Amino acid sequence: MDGGTGFTSQVYELSPIFLPKEWIMEQWDKKYYITSVAGALNGSAMVVMSKGVELDFLYPSGIHRRWENGYRITSTATTADQAVFILSTP
Repeated sequence: MDGGTGFTSQVYELSPIFLPKEWIMEQWDKKYYITSVAGALNGSAMVVMSKGVELDFLYPSGIHRRWENGYRITSTATTADQAVFILSTP
C-alpha cells in the first residue's frame, strides 16, 4: 500500500464509526499519522495512517497558516455532521 509514496509504513482501519478515536490514538503512540480518510452517510469510515509524515490539529486558522507554508489539502471526508481535512506538503 505504501510503495513509491515515501511513507515508511501504513496501516488502515475500516470502522463502523466515523474516526475511530481509540484506534487512531493507538496508532499515534506508534508514530503513525492520518494520511487519508473516507466517510460514509451511515457514519462509518476508513482511515489510513502512515509513518514518515507530520501531524497537526488545525481548523480553520491553522489551515490558512499551513497553506501559506506550502501545505495543501490532500484529503477530506465528511459525515452528516463531521468533517476532517488532511494537509500534506508536496
